[in-house]
Amino acid sequence: MTTKLHIPCTLLTSLTLLACGGGSSTAPTAADGATSPSASAGLTGAALVGTWAGPCYPSPAGDGSFNQLTFRMTEATWDLDYVAHGDAACSGSAVFMTVNLQGPYTIGAPSAVAPGAHEGTFSFAKKSVTAGQQGAVGFLKEKCGLDAKVGEPVDLAGGCANLGAYPLADCKDDHDIVRLDGDTLFFGKRPADNNMCTPDKRPTTFEGGAAVTKKR
Repeated sequence: MTTKLHIPCTLLTSLTLLACGGGSSTAPTAADGATSPSASAGLTGAALVGTWAGPCYPSPAGDGSFNQLTFRMTEATWDLDYVAHGDAACSGSAVFMTVNLQGPYTIGAPSAVAPGAHEGTFSFAKKSVTAGQQGAVGFLKEKCGLDAKVGEPVDLAGGCANLGAYPLADCKDDHDIVRLDGDTLFFGKRPADNNMCTPDKRPTTFEGGAAVTKKR
């Protein structure tokens, strides 16, 4: 409840594997209505506890970078790392930039528009970005006005349009849809402007959204 080596478009627009500019991602997606008997039945936070990782996939911007999502969930909180890498293995030695988002979340009523899904509200208590190399330091200074140092998190509470990050004062929550099917957790397709700040912006489809798998 979306960072690249060159980063010609927004980072957080790609927060849940959505391509910059509204293209499609190469990450696995859920088909609407394609549910198994266990999919999201009575979904609660207890079912989401653990670490969930997405695949390493080429940046939809075609800039030579590779991106990966990792969620750490408790029954009541979420903690997301969105990492841009310089290699196809998404190895730690080639990290360009990491955006971290965290806060409380709630799982609400079954979705009225996406079969097998529930409404989810993912609130922001903290947003930060960490440069993994000197090129990211320069990017954050030029595009966000942030004074970063390699390896040190910088507060993103004030937002950065070039990262698709809204100020916390203007956007306290992401309103999403979620579906759990076995060990795979699906999130809805984000809009091109990354604005899911109000309930009316909640996605209506999983096609083009994120899929992360629970780590065992």
